[in-house]
This record gives sequence, C-alpha cells and structure tokens, in this order.
Amino acid sequence: MTRGGRATWAAPAVYVVCVLALAVAVGALWVALSPPVHAIVVNAEDVRYAEGHAANLFGGLATFAFLAFALGAMVALGSWFGLRRMRGVPGLLLAVGSAIAASGLAIDIGTRIAAMTREPLDLASPGTYDLTVRLWFAGDHTPSWLLLICAPFTAVLVYLICVLLARSPELIPAQRDTGAHQARSHGWTQGGEFVGHPQSGVGEGVQTGWAPAGATGAADGSGGYHDAAPRQDP
Repeated sequence: MTRGGRATWAAPAVYVVCVLALAVAVGALWVALSPPVHAIVVNAEDVRYAEGHAANLFGGLATFAFLAFALGAMVALGSWFGLRRMRGVPGLLLAVGSAIAASGLAIDIGTRIAAMTREPLDLASPGTYDLTVRLWFAGDHTPSWLLLICAPFTAVLVYLICVLLARSPELIPAQRDTGAHQARSHGWTQGGEFVGHPQSGVGEGVQTGWAPAGATGAADGSGGYHDAAPRQDP
C-alpha cells in the first residue's frame, strides 16, 4: 500500500477505534456511577427493595442517558474534526450511525460488566443483593431501544452547531483549496498584489508603473496621447 493510501485510511481507522473505546468507557462508567439498588429477598415470593433504593432504578437509567448524551457529542466532534473530507451530509450520517452503534455496544458491555461484578439475584437464598438496571427495556409500554436515541440526537445537534459556526460555507477544505487555485489561475486579485490576466504584457504595467506597448505619451483629457517623446539631437 502506498503512502497516500495509508494516509487516506488512517483517519477513518483512528475514528473507528475511538468510537469503540468510547463505547467501552461508557459501559464501564455506567456500572461505576450508577446508584446502588439493593434488593432484599425474604423468600421466593417476597422480594422488596431496601428503603429509598426503588428510586435508584430510575437513577441508573438517567446515568446512562447522560453518558449517552456525552457519547453522541464526542462522536459528532470526532467526525467533524477528524474526518474533514467527509464534512456535510456524509459526515452527519456517519456520526448518527456511529452514535447508535456505540450506544448499543455500551449497553451490552455495561450489562456484561455488571453481571460479572455483582452477585445474581437468587430467590432461593434470602439476603441482600445488588441489582443491575435493565437498560434493554422489556415491557409492553416501553420500547427496548428507547435509550438508543440519546446519543444520535446529541450527535445531530452538535454536528449542526459545528456547521453553523463554520467560517466558510464550503465545509470541505479540498474545495476551498481548489477555489483559491482557480482564482490565482484566472488572475484575480490576491491580497492586492496582482491584477489582470497572467498573459505576457498584461497586468505587468499595473505593477511596475510603465505603460503598455503603444502608449508613448501621457494621456490628455480626451483620451488620446500627446507625442511627448523627447528629441535627441545628434
């Protein structure tokens, strides 16, 4: 693979690795930051929450939602600043898709980490257990994918803010470079240093101060020239 090919694939590869790392970090942070939910097993038919811990079920969901908001924002910023050649609709679609995939992966990773670090609920053994909030909702009134919309929503919002704050409406840097090259090739003014078309003898008189060929005298008020060439006596 050539050096240009490596440079072309380097930024997307780094972006994918960063998205995966963010998903793992969000899943682990959710397990660490979620408020504890203690369940007391009296017998197989009597399971109750410890005092004040029933509200922590909602706290666990809210913790993941806020982490997902941060995940979506970082994914959008990574797409905007890391993949400059994809700015615009392709970059926005990439940010949304990455946010959805990262959210689902974070939910799965967080659930697995919680299952490995916390004792599972055993109705046959009375005692106090640390429960894990079910991020994949299982109910008739709540869709299981509800938490997946937090990250893409934030990604769209942050990406649109980046577009609105862009200094130039041309979002792709390559287009700006091409426009500048075309301006120079057509002889347009660049910082007040060049005026005219870059042809032989055209525009040079403006820079150096001498008149073009054929103008041997100063112009009068009628637009003509007086023959003001000095006589040279032998």
